[in-house]
Amino acid sequence: MELKEAISKRHSTRSFSSKKVRLSDALHILDAALHVPSAGGVNTLRVILVDNKDKIKDIAGVSPKNEF
Repeated sequence: MELKEAISKRHSTRSFSSKKVRLSDALHILDAALHVPSAGGVNTLRVILVDNKDKIKDIAGVSPKNEF
């Protein structure tokens, strides 16, 4: 996929599947996210992987305007 096509087809997802993501896939995605360029080379991104449904509901409950 070319960059222009990828940009034009991007979208926000508000409806998620209940299918569990394989840990190896999640780690691959997170590894890529941690290597993106940042302003001034300052890497301030921190990631926490949560796969416990009760914890996800707790987090969603205190996240304004967000439903996970």
